[in-house]
Order: sequence, then C-alpha cells, then structure tokens
Amino acid sequence: MLLLPFTAGAAEMLLDVRPLVCVGKADEPCPLNAKVSWHADRQLCLVLARDPGHPFTCQQQTSDFPLKLSLNGNIRLQLLDAVSLEPVAEREIRYLQSSSQSSALIHRRLEWSLFR
Repeated sequence: MLLLPFTAGAAEMLLDVRPLVCVGKADEPCPLNAKVSWHADRQLCLVLARDPGHPFTCQQQTSDFPLKLSLNGNIRLQLLDAVSLEPVAEREIRYLQSSSQSSALIHRRLEWSLFR
C-alpha cells in the first residue's frame, strides 16, 4: 500500500490509489477495479483530471472507495477542494499494453537453458 502525504496550508492529506498500473492487451481497453482512499480536514472531490466537472464522489475522508474504469491510456485522478475547486492531490494510473509477441519472447527465454 502506498500512502503519500500532501501538505496544503496546515492540512495534511493522504491519498492512496490501488493499483497504479493496468496491463491490457494491445489495442484493447484495460478494465480496472481500483480502490481509492484519502484523509483530509475538509471536503474533497475525486475527479478525472480531464473531466473535473463530473466528480465520482465528494467526501472528507474515505476508505477503499470502489472505482471502475476502462483505460485506453494513462489517466490522472485528482482530489479537488470542494469549495475552491483547486487541485490538492493527484495520482496517475498507467496503462501498459502487452502483446502476444512479447509473451512469446518471454516464453522462449524461460525455456532456454545452458544445461539442456
């Protein structure tokens, strides 16, 4: 579990997003079931950075908020102050593509041995 502190004035916040990586097949969306947690001294809204007008939720703190996404590329999640709408924390979820060619190379490397 990765908890990273943020300082915004006198307030300290912790934002945790699990997982931070989604591995999908080439040219296919990657389904992601993430858990998001944070702790703050004020109301914060969880949003996609590219779409801040549609928050997933607004709370002062949450533990393991379920977040279902379908990724076609990297995305950034932000926590916005509910009053000022200023970003106070951010995490990137990376989208990695796997391909059948890379799987074949890994398989060949695993089969190879000096003692065969």
